[in-house]
Amino acid sequence: MDDSDALYIRFRLADSGDASPVEFRFLFDAVDELTRALIVEQMRGFTETADLSDSAKHELYASVWRLARYVQPPAQVVSIRRESPWSVLIGLPVAAVIWAMRKIIAPEILQAWNESQLKENFRRFVRDGLFMGAKEQLEATAASHPQYGNLVVDEVRDTGRFGLEEPSIELTFKRTEILQVEIKDRNLMNEFLNRIGIKPR
Repeated sequence: MDDSDALYIRFRLADSGDASPVEFRFLFDAVDELTRALIVEQMRGFTETADLSDSAKHELYASVWRLARYVQPPAQVVSIRRESPWSVLIGLPVAAVIWAMRKIIAPEILQAWNESQLKENFRRFVRDGLFMGAKEQLEATAASHPQYGNLVVDEVRDTGRFGLEEPSIELTFKRTEILQVEIKDRNLMNEFLNRIGIKPR
């Protein structure tokens, strides 16, 4: 992959014709947590393939777990569909993913890059290994944390597609209970959509 590439993932809520704005927020919670976990798993993959000593790998692992929760996931919302099924298409641009991965490496480790093979290992991983196993990694995260509010991960599917704004992976959520939609909720939803540049219907 090169810096102009991106991994596209669609998060969809099945049977969402009467979905609540609260459930929409839960869907975005899932986007945030699952993409963050995917970046952490990519760092784990890099650490395992890097030509590093065991102590250096341990130091890198510790850095990842310590700093990952403070780094904003590099997901960019490409489109939002508010018709049944609701769906959010996000992109993970390679350049943004590299930035996020570097942010979860402690400064003292980054400082050593100029004096070791770590920098070259990282370049090779981005070129040959980035996003490898992404579907399986998302499945594993979904299995360990399948529920977001009243939404449950129902399926993680590889679409077999890869291209500009073409989702390679699709996650489908189902509701465990129906939440009551109130007029004030719809107003809040419209306000939220206006803020992120989506015209309410």
